[in-house]
Amino acid sequence: MKSVAVITGAASNIGYAIAQRFKSDYHVVGLDKKFEASGSLENRAEFVQTACDITSEQDLQSALKFARSKGPIAVVVNSAAVTEPRMTIADIPYASWDKLIAVNLSASFSLMKLSAEYLKESRGAAVFISSRAAKVGYAGFDPTQVIRNRIGSLWGSGQRCCSGFYRGNNDSA
Repeated sequence: MKSVAVITGAASNIGYAIAQRFKSDYHVVGLDKKFEASGSLENRAEFVQTACDITSEQDLQSALKFARSKGPIAVVVNSAAVTEPRMTIADIPYASWDKLIAVNLSASFSLMKLSAEYLKESRGAAVFISSRAAKVGYAGFDPTQVIRNRIGSLWGSGQRCCSGFYRGNNDSA
């Protein structure tokens, strides 16, 4: 039985590319809110696409349980993110800030927390995708830069609190 790779943000961009690359070595379960219309299915991309709102703890728990039913979860990749709206901190509405925090930071924490037991079981690995925006300033990306920097800190905390479990370094691209 192949090990499972769970990839968030798998409907497009980096998440989709990672799913395509991993499908030859793993049973890929791609999570994305954009899959809601179709639910869970095998598609022409040749990996299981599962609807999941990563800001929902219940959705994440269900998705991870579903993924585990396919085999041991060896890899969890968090690629899901939002960057909109592109504006300064002075101009961003609170509702937009809350969405950025929910998707880009709180969901990363939830995924780390909820996947821990599965990854311990398989001695697997977690990968959290950040961006250059964590360290390099871009005009109009102020809120995203703040949050991406916090993901790096969260990842470092995950390594420290789960020594020997979360592996890697705290370097952003």
